[in-house]
Amino acid sequence: MKTDDLITRLVDDLPHSPAVPAAGRKGFAILALSVIGTTIALSAALYGLRPSGPSGGGLGMLAWLAAAITAVMLTIRMRVPEPAPMLISRAPVLGLTLLLLVVAALTHAEGKALVEPSHLLHCLKTIGLLAVIPFLGVSLLIRRGAPSSPLAAGGLAGLFAGSVGALAYSLSCPIGDPVSAFAAHAMTVVIITGIGAVIGWRLFAW
Repeated sequence: MKTDDLITRLVDDLPHSPAVPAAGRKGFAILALSVIGTTIALSAALYGLRPSGPSGGGLGMLAWLAAAITAVMLTIRMRVPEPAPMLISRAPVLGLTLLLLVVAALTHAEGKALVEPSHLLHCLKTIGLLAVIPFLGVSLLIRRGAPSSPLAAGGLAGLFAGSVGALAYSLSCPIGDPVSAFAAHAMTVVIITGIGAVIGWRLFAW
């Protein structure tokens, strides 16, 4: 039996209630709040806090919080064995494209490259480390389901983890220029999302 046929049969057996029970949505909400708080505390413990406030500014923190919440909401929809709408299944790609466009626009406005290799390497080490806990947490919940697209589910898990890591590290990052800091964090989230998609392609397969 082909995978698509199996998914269709499973969908036919699902009750005509919301695809994800309320308990499942509550679990994701609790997870999101828990890992965000834990990751912020971990970042403060490992890297300290900036006396002058978030390196990417308040808008940067709101952007990463919005990205994390969006990723969680889409992941809730993706974890059931039901063919997801194209917009949801392509969400990680759309998110990456948007981030790249933002960085490109900021670079053009400044007239210079905003992401220095040393900054990107530093962010990959720090935000990548902070992203481990969020990725493991959301992966445990995804594994309890059966996502129709393991690749997209992995990308969403990576987007959530990278966004939470960037949100937490915004309070610690030493980069002085808020635009450069946001651009470096955005590139890091792009890479983490891609890594999450590759891992999810194998980890969430069923």
